[in-house]
Amino acid sequence: MKYILTLCIALAAFYSSIAQTDTLNLDFEIPAQHAQPAGWGIVNNRTPAQPAEEYAATHHLDSSSVQNGRYSYLVNLSGGEKEWSGCVNSVQQVFDAKYVTLSGYLKTEIEDGWAGLWLRLDGQAGESIEFDNMAAKPVKGVTGWQQYSIRLAYDPERARRIVFGALLNGRGKLWVDNLSIQFDGKKDITTAKIIQPEILPADSDTDHYQGSSFHTITVSSTVKRLANLGMIWGFIKYHHPAVREGKHNMDAELFRILGWVLTADDDSSAYKLIENWVDKFGQPQQCKKCVKIRDKDEVKLMPDYGYLFDENNLPASLRRKLEYIRDNLEETDEHYYIALNQYVDNASFLHEYAYRDMAYPDAGIRLLALYRYWNMVQYFFPDRHLTDTRWNEVLGLSIPDFCHAADSAEYALACLKLIVRLDDTHAGMGGDAGTIISEMIGDKSPPFICKYVEDQVVITQLFDDVYTDVCSQLQRGDIIIKIDGTDTKNLIEKYLPLVNGSNFPVKMRNMLNPYRSWLLNSHDRNMELTIKRDDVVKNVSISRFVLNDSLAKRFYNGYDFKDACKLLDGNIGYIHIRNFTDELADSVMEVLKGTKGIVLDMRGYPNSSMAYGHVNRFKGKKSPFVKITTPDISIPGLFKVTGTLSTGGNSKNVYGGKLVIIVNEITQSAAEFATMSLQTTDGAVVVGCTTSGADGNIVRLTLPGGVTTIFSGIGCLYPDGGESQRVGVRIDKVVEPTIQGVKECRDEQLEAAVKIINGG
Repeated sequence: MKYILTLCIALAAFYSSIAQTDTLNLDFEIPAQHAQPAGWGIVNNRTPAQPAEEYAATHHLDSSSVQNGRYSYLVNLSGGEKEWSGCVNSVQQVFDAKYVTLSGYLKTEIEDGWAGLWLRLDGQAGESIEFDNMAAKPVKGVTGWQQYSIRLAYDPERARRIVFGALLNGRGKLWVDNLSIQFDGKKDITTAKIIQPEILPADSDTDHYQGSSFHTITVSSTVKRLANLGMIWGFIKYHHPAVREGKHNMDAELFRILGWVLTADDDSSAYKLIENWVDKFGQPQQCKKCVKIRDKDEVKLMPDYGYLFDENNLPASLRRKLEYIRDNLEETDEHYYIALNQYVDNASFLHEYAYRDMAYPDAGIRLLALYRYWNMVQYFFPDRHLTDTRWNEVLGLSIPDFCHAADSAEYALACLKLIVRLDDTHAGMGGDAGTIISEMIGDKSPPFICKYVEDQVVITQLFDDVYTDVCSQLQRGDIIIKIDGTDTKNLIEKYLPLVNGSNFPVKMRNMLNPYRSWLLNSHDRNMELTIKRDDVVKNVSISRFVLNDSLAKRFYNGYDFKDACKLLDGNIGYIHIRNFTDELADSVMEVLKGTKGIVLDMRGYPNSSMAYGHVNRFKGKKSPFVKITTPDISIPGLFKVTGTLSTGGNSKNVYGGKLVIIVNEITQSAAEFATMSLQTTDGAVVVGCTTSGADGNIVRLTLPGGVTTIFSGIGCLYPDGGESQRVGVRIDKVVEPTIQGVKECRDEQLEAAVKIINGG
């Protein structure tokens, strides 16, 4: 799942040339030079350092296989399974519509991987608003011409560009033909009504898009001053009515005050300059319909303004002006920089210019990146109160890293360390910076899978079916105590600040993930291991390899089991959530209806509507399972309980046997949400170990330099108010894997689940 996310983020970072609606060449019938269709470009994940000839992808018009007309578009990708490539087009116009649909015909001959259409909506500053690439329902294998479609919600007040195409991920061929774009299910893009959006003063203030003019910032005695500036800047950005109305571009405003703050003789002079800058925005009118916290019992998280209102921090006159702004907020659901997504009510960040062409932004823009992220979290992350490092302290701690980053690699590391401090498993990093981090880690992995078992790094699977000779020196259950001469425990301590995760088990999951393992991966093919086996310590020399996708996926449970269900000994049913789909649900439950119990394996990501829909197959009585907390645009930083959700009671054919749910560190997000719903079933038992601790619909955001990331956007609490973020779902019987179990190829969590069904 992590790789698919990286792919989505990478596509979201691409910009193509602008096409007009009457020349989009959606049927590829207008050729251009070099066998390319007119108006179309190429998108891929080839790194800047990778020679084009080493990236084994070709794109051209094809007349030998078409769905309609003379030509189709052919993508031929023969490289590694982690490579992807596709075609791209775009139109920069605004349409009068509520949703947009991209349809088209695809034909595939895929050896390993998948294909799909992709569609993205961008905002005024190039930020991604909506995105889909069919990753949830991909096209695989060999298929004839079939029509597919993607539909996204369309908001003409926010959308400024439609970017679209098709992609192939893996190895094989993809043909594309006869695309169409429609609005509201009936209006073709060539005839749809085009509207002219209002151009606000903030939209026109773009001189800084080419750079801040601050090429270096030396931080010594100014850290506190710069931290206060960042807090004031974010407070004004999200609270001042003139900014809310789009009268000021806050990126530009930062660069106008930054130089004065940096060169001021002392803090007193700096804060006087900042106070004059605050005056520039104007004193808001005294509020008429002032915001009120009507029911404090329903408030989960009160606003936190950093150190702005600490008595001994800012000058009294400046603090009073900020207090006036804070205390005169008008109720509103409109803001230039923020909106709430329909139906979900998580934050959507608007008009955040990406500075995508700057892999290594100048010092001013790097500082902007820090300020932007810190304030987004401060006001719109529902779990800021749960971070290990108090979020108010993170800003000052991070300023030296961002200001002193000497190149693109150090900037990417600064962004990564900042994101990791959020302690949110959702908060990975992609885009150009993610590619840089992958280059640091290295593309070669050992021919085995490791997991953290009994506080040790233990080999749990060997790729001996592919790398027989190399694996002959190793066994399942081997404990790795040194890697290339360094103690494993020291390496773990070194890399923990660079690994995202809500809790330690999931951090270790991510640290050992063969897609991006700080601990195991390298550019060096040679690997020296010191292993411990049955109290015997020995050194082993092996080779690293560029693993294909199918091997790396063995890291996740369930890939060896391809069916939706099976019968275990003793008339017990087994379902793996990864393979259980809406289409197969009826047939699965028919097969298992007479069993005395079902083991529902949630050690994976759901491919069905389990939380709301299929839970009714198990849960006969309606009951609450989760409380949701959401942000408030009128009072930035406030999170209130906006609803308690219930499931159950909608099915006449409720399964009559026992239900046992298995979870572990791979159980994440939708899987955790579904588990919370299922565990309210009468008699249900949850077995396993700590889950990912990252629930709630995600928020996407962009930082300067093509850095893309996400975080959990709404809070998910148990009905009694207990947290699920960071701690994970509640477990009735804790069962941790053991090294002995690994040696014996046992699934001890499954064994415990079966024992419970059998009355043990």
